[in-house]
Amino acid sequence: MSFAFKHFTRHFSVAARSFAVNRRTTRALISLTILANLCTMAFGQSVTVNFNSSLGTVPPWGQGIGTAVYDGNLMDAAVPGLVKNAGYNIMRFPGGSYADIYHWQTNTATGGAFVNSNDTFDNFMTQVKAAGVIALITVNYGSNVAGNGGGDPNEAAGWVTYANKTKGYGVKFWEVGNEVYGNGFYGAHWEEDLHSDHSPTAYANNLKAYSSAMKAVDSTIKIGAVMTTPNNWPDGVTPDWDSTVLPIVCSSIDFVIMHWYPGTNQLFSPENEIPTIGSTMRSRLNQFCPAQSANIQIWVTEGNWDGTQNPGALFGADQFLTWWEHGIASMDWQILHNGIFLSNGVNQDSGVLSNASCSGSTCEPAANTPFPAYYGAQMVHNLTGPGDTMLSTTSSSTSVAVHAVKNSSGRVAVMLINKDTAAHSVTVTVNGTTLGASGTKFLFTGTSTPVQSSLSGLANTFTISLPASSITDVLTSGATGNLIADGTYTFTNRNSNLVMDDTGNSTTAGTRMEQWTANGGTNQKWQLTNLGNNNVKLICVASGLALDMSGSSKANGGAVIQWTPTGAANQQWHITAVSGGFFEVTNVNSGLALEVPGSSTAAGTLLDQSAYTGSNNQQWSIH
Repeated sequence: MSFAFKHFTRHFSVAARSFAVNRRTTRALISLTILANLCTMAFGQSVTVNFNSSLGTVPPWGQGIGTAVYDGNLMDAAVPGLVKNAGYNIMRFPGGSYADIYHWQTNTATGGAFVNSNDTFDNFMTQVKAAGVIALITVNYGSNVAGNGGGDPNEAAGWVTYANKTKGYGVKFWEVGNEVYGNGFYGAHWEEDLHSDHSPTAYANNLKAYSSAMKAVDSTIKIGAVMTTPNNWPDGVTPDWDSTVLPIVCSSIDFVIMHWYPGTNQLFSPENEIPTIGSTMRSRLNQFCPAQSANIQIWVTEGNWDGTQNPGALFGADQFLTWWEHGIASMDWQILHNGIFLSNGVNQDSGVLSNASCSGSTCEPAANTPFPAYYGAQMVHNLTGPGDTMLSTTSSSTSVAVHAVKNSSGRVAVMLINKDTAAHSVTVTVNGTTLGASGTKFLFTGTSTPVQSSLSGLANTFTISLPASSITDVLTSGATGNLIADGTYTFTNRNSNLVMDDTGNSTTAGTRMEQWTANGGTNQKWQLTNLGNNNVKLICVASGLALDMSGSSKANGGAVIQWTPTGAANQQWHITAVSGGFFEVTNVNSGLALEVPGSSTAAGTLLDQSAYTGSNNQQWSIH
């Protein structure tokens, strides 16, 4: 296919690239395979959760989303909020194969391939900052600015200089090239590489030059190297890519990169393929980089399946958690917006948001309408957040996948994914702790956005109904019913990503509280003490004064201050779990929510109270 067209196409499974068959044209066959493997029993299923186990912690940048410089909707005002609400915490730029033709200084591509004029690096970073996430940048390995040779390490180093020295963006993670093994060396050719030598040895030696030039600018950045994914072509073809590249680059890299597009039985591929892929890549690092392996992370920076259809949501949620449980530090869904692609009349857009494109008379919904894959990511976000401990689980049914985590206060959250086309009644047993009787449920069935509801009558063993083809999150409370354990915490606003702050480090009673950039100061730390029924008192560590609703106000807009502790109801705050690991914080006296007025993102905005609407400016993370 032509070079320009190739870069607009959806990424295919590397195992299938040498064939004319791909995910889009085999959907009917795959659906039959899935149905043939599903158990249709609608009762008698059970899962267990081991509270005292650990599969590691949820990584800080584990849930990523890819973007592309040809995306006409990337700079839409709605994008940052949508990215944040889905729980994505890292955005990849400038694209997949486009990375090896993209020149950041001019916002152009080798060969004149289309680049949206609005999708500049600076504009991208504006979206990144607005979403409260970080950036993953893939530098151009394939082509120099003149378009007559391979990528230039100096161009990459210049990007680091501009990003981190000139602009102060603090971009930490940088990939060198995209799927470079697709440069024609093994036969198949979809990746631009204008170097004269396309071998894995050449890539390894060139990567060392890139790493040296880029880290000379900023020694704190992390460099990633392209690997082949175990058991996916061209893995194992002589000369083997991974075993050639790794010994050369060990001391020059901080993470390795895999891409994963499962080709068969995709709905069940997370449990069927990921454990082997993860352990094999770790074994390769141990074998070929024994001195550095412990410090080299494994990232999956591309992968997807069926963004527009409900099974894609189930797959998406399942694969994020399964990758993390098997030691992968980050997984990036490819892509934010893609475009309509009809197969037998069914849209198989792999993006998570619509771009309102059309094929003939068939059109997608309005731009930035979430597809099911988006809600799969959001259900992960509703379940857990960075730092939570992942727990070992078992399921009696191959049709019901289960994942579980516990947070720092010991609260258990369980995700149940029913991959069957029939409903199931599932008995859940949590061993090793005592659960409280109440909880929160989030349910995604594909017919609407996830629905939140309250649960009662929970115990260490409880039964729950799982609708067909659904995702259910159950967020429990501990035996005391406390959502947050006693301790010292920082309160971060979901909308602004700024923290609740004792203005000016004041020790004066009556000082208004504000939001401010997190700096670790004791004026941003609050001693939380449970009073029962998830009512708490909050004492500022710096001042020793209590968070207080001034004058016991019950009016919208009432001022939030600090005051001498009295134990009165206007100094008590009720904690309620909401989606994504965030909390509503409501004054017990007034029943109104702690908020940042006007959804301001400006540091220094004074906090107040208002009737709870569910807006992000009224939700807080507590860490």
